[in-house]
Amino acid sequence: MEFFMRFIGLDGLRGLMCLWVVVGHTVTMAGFNLNESQLSTKLLGQGLAVELFFIISGFVITLMFMNKNLPFKKYLSQRILRIFPVYLLFLLITAAMLPIALYVLQNFPVEIEKTASRLAFTEVSINDFVKHFIPHLLMAHGLIPNAILDKTAYTIMGQAWSLTLQFQFFIIAPFLFVCFRKNQVIFYALILMALCVEPVFKATMGHGSFILANSKMFIVGILSAILLNHKVSAKISHKNFAIALFFCLLYCFSING
Repeated sequence: MEFFMRFIGLDGLRGLMCLWVVVGHTVTMAGFNLNESQLSTKLLGQGLAVELFFIISGFVITLMFMNKNLPFKKYLSQRILRIFPVYLLFLLITAAMLPIALYVLQNFPVEIEKTASRLAFTEVSINDFVKHFIPHLLMAHGLIPNAILDKTAYTIMGQAWSLTLQFQFFIIAPFLFVCFRKNQVIFYALILMALCVEPVFKATMGHGSFILANSKMFIVGILSAILLNHKVSAKISHKNFAIALFFCLLYCFSING
């Protein structure tokens, strides 16, 4: 039996977000200086597009567990087969091209935004290749704090910082929805706890590739799916949901200043 759910409309949205990310990286590599306080940065940068990917992941996985009885092994094997083959292929290609990337970045104009940081990531990738490559093979590099292995979330294949984050969510999602079915108070308590500890873990890890350091957008997707799924949401205590949503919004507004 096939447990994969496909949302056609979201496929198109994912495609647009991919283009948005490409444009964002192209803009910064071309030397355009993006000030974080400007609207142009929000529109041309890739941050919002990546966050939308996290929202979509939370949304889709939540609906899957609400509408299907997914065996954990079947679910996890589907996630692995969908992600790992392509991921490993590009990881190997990127690793092989590190010397070329180093040469290109060393000859880039130094005043171009992010050239220095990308050069630093590439140098670390080459100098401590084995230390960084092994956790990347397992897509576990997001679990390692910078204090233990510096810059590990962005070394070798920088774009993989978000893949390890999403894979962590895929692993914990089944256990989260067991709580949802058995005890909604515990479920919403875990959601609220994740939001509260996020700044602490982000400071401790030194990057946003750890799920407890970057969970808020997944939570937005989860709550959106719960609202959409009327069959399930009808069984939810409106009071419990309103309280959880209030604290979620309060948190999101607080971190955005």
